[in-house]
Amino acid sequence: MPARVRRARKGGTVDSMAFVVYAALLAAGLAVGFGLGLLQNRRNAQRAHDLAARLEQVGKERELARQELDAARDALRHRTKDYDAYRGKVTDHFAGTSDRLRELAIQYRAVYQHLAEGASALCPEGFQGLAGGLELLAPQSEAAPEPENENSNESENENENEKKSERAR
Repeated sequence: MPARVRRARKGGTVDSMAFVVYAALLAAGLAVGFGLGLLQNRRNAQRAHDLAARLEQVGKERELARQELDAARDALRHRTKDYDAYRGKVTDHFAGTSDRLRELAIQYRAVYQHLAEGASALCPEGFQGLAGGLELLAPQSEAAPEPENENSNESENENENEKKSERAR
């Protein structure tokens, strides 16, 4: 056996002193460790509390964002529905306008035909001189007048001026 152990058995003063020192160091180490553990625990508790508060705040923000998103989706659906209804009204309006213009064109042709027939029947000698294209609707037996060009207009104006000057003499 070692010398220390032998001494501890004989008198025990040196070894018991070392034991007390070791025990005191152990107790101090435990106390320091326990104190550091408590400090760390408080820090962790504070950190956990802060994280829980932040998590709750993020949850509220998420719920608010979800509500805003739902409101935006509802508004988009409503506006899309309104836009589709507006497009339908515009389409119906222009379809109705097209129908009315087609009817107007048919009625215009009927009036035009009536005028052409009346001009042909009531003024056969002057029918060819009517302007506005009524000659296109004239019966085939009558010849349509030749289209006038710029030179013929000038010569007609000169002829009319000469006739007026002869009458004046």
